[in-house]
Amino acid sequence: DRRIVYAGKQHLWNAGTFFVVMVFSGILTALLASFLVLHGSTSYERDGLLLILFFGAGMFLPWLVLSVLVSRRQGQILMQLSGVMDLPCVSVEAGLSFEAALDRLSRYMEGPLIDEFRRALRDMRMGMTRHQALTALSERCSLQQVQLFTAAVIQSETLGVGLADTLRIQADNMRDRYRQMMREKAMKLPVKLIFPLALFIFPTIFIVVLG
Repeated sequence: DRRIVYAGKQHLWNAGTFFVVMVFSGILTALLASFLVLHGSTSYERDGLLLILFFGAGMFLPWLVLSVLVSRRQGQILMQLSGVMDLPCVSVEAGLSFEAALDRLSRYMEGPLIDEFRRALRDMRMGMTRHQALTALSERCSLQQVQLFTAAVIQSETLGVGLADTLRIQADNMRDRYRQMMREKAMKLPVKLIFPLALFIFPTIFIVVLG
């Protein structure tokens, strides 16, 4: 259930239907394996073991797809978080409330983070406090950066600190964190290039040179 929420599919899926999909995927994979791989085999012990392995692999495929959806959505939220923080900051500095700033943000932008802001606004309009709505938002996103942002807003409200200053500091911090994350990925790139170089490019160069 939590991973379905992290993927943003809670309105379409639930744990029960996803488990049924996993079972059907396992059965389908086992049937395909029985027709393509085990046709004409006479070793029943080996065939049974292979069918169990293919059934487990087929059940794992929907979970793998769900994990990819979670990672993709969290990456999109991180990218948006570093880019949209200035608009709430400017709106609050102009005299709008935090809820009005989120409403203006949700009108002009789209994306998974904006969808979470819209849901938080709906929660607050239905009677939840800002603390509860932002806590639920951070739990749905399950990202450290979002948790830091919501915690800063909640602490600002609790301590009576100016919300505009808090949002400005958070916007600067989010940009710095995103810049550091991109720099870290760029530093990891040469290490990741070793494997395709060693497996595909270097052998081709050796064949051409020897030829």
